[in-house]
Amino acid sequence: MKYILNETPVKTTNGFMINNISVDLDIPTFYKLNIININCNEMDKLDISIDKVNKIETSRIGLEDTLDYRLNIKVKKYEELNDPCIIEYHFTNEANKLFNNINIVSEESSKAKFIIKYVSETENRIFNYLKQTNVVNKNALLDISIISNINEESDNLVAIENIVEESAFINHNFYDLKGKTRISNYYTELKDISSENSLNNIYIGKSNSIIDMNYLTNLNKPKNTTNMITYGILKDNAIKNYKSTIDFKSGCAKSNGKEFENVLLLDDTVVSKSLPMLLCTEEDVSGSHSVSSGKVDNNQLFYLMSRGLSKKEATKLIIFSKFNSLLNKETNEELRNEIIDLIEKEI
Repeated sequence: MKYILNETPVKTTNGFMINNISVDLDIPTFYKLNIININCNEMDKLDISIDKVNKIETSRIGLEDTLDYRLNIKVKKYEELNDPCIIEYHFTNEANKLFNNINIVSEESSKAKFIIKYVSETENRIFNYLKQTNVVNKNALLDISIISNINEESDNLVAIENIVEESAFINHNFYDLKGKTRISNYYTELKDISSENSLNNIYIGKSNSIIDMNYLTNLNKPKNTTNMITYGILKDNAIKNYKSTIDFKSGCAKSNGKEFENVLLLDDTVVSKSLPMLLCTEEDVSGSHSVSSGKVDNNQLFYLMSRGLSKKEATKLIIFSKFNSLLNKETNEELRNEIIDLIEKEI
């Protein structure tokens, strides 16, 4: 069935064909519950529950469907997790469709890191839809890493919504490395003074994959800060749309915002479209947006190959030189090494 998804908050000319994406999705009407593992060494600092939802919901990605259950996690007031909490879903031949809603609330002055992983144990086509909502209360810090290690023929949809209160901070590390159709939407409401969010995104597009990203942050109060940084590579007929918006609302004086994408085009078969936007109704703010795209620098390639590296090794080194600034922001060393290994396999 054809779906029109991921509408931009402000439309540009239809000729750019980037205001939304039209995709064919085979959304299942029946599926078996996937295996979920929650691994946390400090469960006493959390309240965890699973609610039966069984109702139709619409996320900002634009997909309306029936979510089967919602995983609720509350980080208790003033608690600090010393180790990350890992939430892991497994896809099998029988359980290869997943609608999941993860709701995280960080209470006042808490601090926690969560890792959300999707692991494929089947070569069958997978459908994965994540609706992830977060409320970060006063002085709290919430760090979330999402990695989808699924197969190349899969559909992966991610819709993230954040509400960030006074002097609170939320960070997302999003590793979008595999899958056929991948649609992601990241929405943040910075609600109070000195609230802050950060998005670090790495994507790889290959093998005729379609990637559509739509990111939006609303800055509402003084001294809000947002940084949305994306690095990617494209090859083998991949198609990518990048849309990012920072909206400086009236009353957000002395706020700062940055949105940036850098994409490396590894061959001439790819399509890469980018639309960074700044909206502003406040004078005393600082905002920047930029997009950089291009092929591997031949001078860099020649230099590295003259030092004994093969073309493949030299290209890999150049790619990691791009990705390292974001990889270094991953605070969990074990996950960072896992991501590096996956990237090496994909390129």
